[in-house]
Amino acid sequence: MDTETNQEPKDLDKMAEQFAKMRQEMAALSATERKTFMEKAASFASSMASRGITNKKCSTETKQLRQISCHGDGANIMPCGNRKESQVFQGSFYCGGCGCGDKQGTQLTDITVNGKENYGKLDYPKVWCPLNMPGFQPYKKNEDDALETRNPRKKDIEDKFGVQYIEQHSRSGEE
Repeated sequence: MDTETNQEPKDLDKMAEQFAKMRQEMAALSATERKTFMEKAASFASSMASRGITNKKCSTETKQLRQISCHGDGANIMPCGNRKESQVFQGSFYCGGCGCGDKQGTQLTDITVNGKENYGKLDYPKVWCPLNMPGFQPYKKNEDDALETRNPRKKDIEDKFGVQYIEQHSRSGEE
């Protein structure tokens, strides 16, 4: 392991493989599908850049907002309807709404893989949510959403933490 960057060289190889696979998949898509794919690819690249080579993570407050946005609070706020149970990592969940799939780096739950703490989706300083939920980019206040797309879960989180607090911890999310 490179002790200066706290990252194993194989992680960079894995990222290069993922980008190559994305390019192959993109070549097989229609123009409309390509636009959506390009948006997802841009989001993925933005998240990876925010992580950097030193494995930067979001602040504790940002991760807490993301956890509640995805998993609920166990009391009044229900889990997100896009949250799917992982078929690969027992007891873990991934987002079924963003298109990232059920992979090690996309888990919404803190897991341990091969004796090491996993760097999951909620750890990235900058990460996208298709519902614009608190803690993610871009966060959009519930009242700014179109009436037919307003999310009662988002409103409950806004009521619990306050919009100002959420906006402060939904920008880049870096510590």
